[in-house]
Amino acid sequence: MNTANKITLMRAAMIPIFLFFYIAEPFGGEINFIASASVFAVASASDWLDGYVARKKNLLTNFGALMDPLADKLLVAAALVAMVSRQAVPAWAAVVLISRELFISGFRQLVLEQDSKRVMAASVLAKYKTAFQMAAVILLLLDISVLSTVRSYAAMPLLYVSVALSLVSAAEYVIKNKIKWQL
Repeated sequence: MNTANKITLMRAAMIPIFLFFYIAEPFGGEINFIASASVFAVASASDWLDGYVARKKNLLTNFGALMDPLADKLLVAAALVAMVSRQAVPAWAAVVLISRELFISGFRQLVLEQDSKRVMAASVLAKYKTAFQMAAVILLLLDISVLSTVRSYAAMPLLYVSVALSLVSAAEYVIKNKIKWQL
């Protein structure tokens, strides 16, 4: 278990902590949303950090290739579902974003089954999609009385851009990684 993989596992372990602050509200009041946004922000930053460490120290592993994107998907999906439950995010947007992640995960598996040496690296669009999603979630989590205008002027537009990037990047994956469909 190398350093980059430990960072990835730490990100996954932060999901229940994030959910605890956001859903259970242990402190009462706005501090919970600040705490949940902080945990989510640290977890999001760890996505960049584990990739940086893995590349810099040449710690690329099959475990990391599988778990890093999975940890990202779980983090964002948990946040979206929790925020839908509070009506902070439109359900349709969460469904589109989560469905895209499930579709691309399945598509990656199909590509690997047809050519085990073919790697579907994250595209530039997909990286922007992730950045927009994470930024939107952080701003939505901070949508408390002091920052109430953040939601309408910054967070929701970022969320909608991430929805668009999700759809475009999914199409890009399919076009660039043609597979033989066997129905």
